Amino acid sequence: MANPDDVIPDVPALPPGSEFSYLEGRLHEIFGPLSEADIPRLARFGERCSFPDGAMLFEVGKPSRGMFVMLSGRVAFNRRDALGRSIPIWDREGRGHFLAEVGQISGADSLVDVQARGPVEALLLSPEKLRALLVAEVELGGRILRSLTLRRIGLLALGFGGPILMVGRRTLGCGRSRNSFSALATRTRSSTRKPTPMPRAWSSATPRGRTI
Repeated sequence: MANPDDVIPDVPALPPGSEFSYLEGRLHEIFGPLSEADIPRLARFGERCSFPDGAMLFEVGKPSRGMFVMLSGRVAFNRRDALGRSIPIWDREGRGHFLAEVGQISGADSLVDVQARGPVEALLLSPEKLRALLVAEVELGGRILRSLTLRRIGLLALGFGGPILMVGRRTLGCGRSRNSFSALATRTRSSTRKPTPMPRAWSSATPRGRTI
């Protein structure tokens, strides 16, 4: 199982006076691993996967495959800055850690990168299987859902997955380029132009007091 002395990683500090400061008192709910007894219950809904060193389990801005439950190995979490550079956040190592946040219930895009550091064995629960687990295993599902929700809030509170910076033709984190925004601006300008005057022949043929 995961090292109980290494359950809570070094989390970046929240800004002073943050409305999310209550999360600091719930770190065990956010990062605590599952017990050995929980893993067979999860295995009914998952498939076993193996990842070589360097494999990406999650990538920023790409749809997630679901929730991973680690059986062995170590993974590294990284975020991206405005220029797309990778910045380390924390590592997770050992059996029982589950890798996901609430967006994985629907297969939403990932807010962080998660990369294997050496060989990794894990259970993968697809979004459909994860939803089935939450319904079938009420107590276990409740613990997982609470943790996933708090993780999502925490990631957003730390600014992971915030505004996108557009630099020239480069797209950072979303699917639009500068040209697409230029086209959008052109359509917006054209939609605000004054309407074309009605031809004289039409206006003269319209009875007074009525409009077309």
